[in-house]
Amino acid sequence: MISIIVPVYNVEKYLEACVNSILNSTFTDYELILVDDGSTDRSGEICDDYQEMDQRITVIHQENAGVAAARNAGLRVSRGEYITFVDSDDLVHPLMLETLITEISSGDYDMSMVLHHKGLANEAQEFFNSFFDSNSGKYGTDDREFLTPQEYIRMLFTADDFAGPWHKLFRRSLIFSQKSDFLEFKPIHAEDTEWLIRVILRMKQAVLKPLVMYFYMMREDSLTHAQSERSMNPVMLGRLQTVYSFLDLLTEDMPQSRALCLNDLYKKIKLYSYMARGTSYQEETSLQCKRIYKETIKEYLRSPIPPMEKIKNLMFYHFPGLYRLFINLVESVAKLRH
Repeated sequence: MISIIVPVYNVEKYLEACVNSILNSTFTDYELILVDDGSTDRSGEICDDYQEMDQRITVIHQENAGVAAARNAGLRVSRGEYITFVDSDDLVHPLMLETLITEISSGDYDMSMVLHHKGLANEAQEFFNSFFDSNSGKYGTDDREFLTPQEYIRMLFTADDFAGPWHKLFRRSLIFSQKSDFLEFKPIHAEDTEWLIRVILRMKQAVLKPLVMYFYMMREDSLTHAQSERSMNPVMLGRLQTVYSFLDLLTEDMPQSRALCLNDLYKKIKLYSYMARGTSYQEETSLQCKRIYKETIKEYLRSPIPPMEKIKNLMFYHFPGLYRLFINLVESVAKLRH
């Protein structure tokens, strides 16, 4: 019933734990598609070993083309009535697939989802032990939320849990309009959020089970890189352009969604302008931010974003020194009130 698509690239240290967590699922009617995207370590061999062990596993080897191309390759060969994605260094709870299929089958829903937790490898066992009743071995909660496209987009721009294609289950008909015609991931920065918005705009309603069932691995090498990378870089510039392109997807009859997108865009303009100062990307960042600012400022000022939020974003963009004084004043007043 479910096609699970896992893009794989140079993750030999994490891949076995990821695949084993999927194989330990209580729901077993699935195919697992491992897409080796030109790995130069042992990741491809590990994929082949698993394919020999379990007939539900299919392995695709391709030249390195990026995560978007890897997910597209998985979609092309998928056969499931439902589709989900897992990143190759992440873990899933044994009950995740069962929960997702139960929720999406309980009504006329195009997508079901659970929550995720970001953590280090040493937190994984605590994640697997979560929400179990010692007697029944099952979790217990009847809570769920129902989301229209507009509600989902609002949460997408205001809560970290809702971005990315993982920890979600999609009806095949939501992604595939015909047998071989499907919504492809684009080779851009933030390709997963851009793809997800296009999917959301097709759906009628989604159901959310508020249980943490997906473990987003914060790898030590990624953390070290993030801590050492304190200035602007091409990835951030690409992400800024992608967020700007979201406005092309959100039509004029979705003013609230466009406003949230604009506010997220202005937060990035504010942050990236600051980060680019004194770097080799300062001029390029400044030109891109000014262009986006010029093309969106009128709509942003008319948008239903709270005035104080607008003031903070615009003040930082125009007067970063004054902005810091303003924030210090606001924080001081808040402390006095308490």
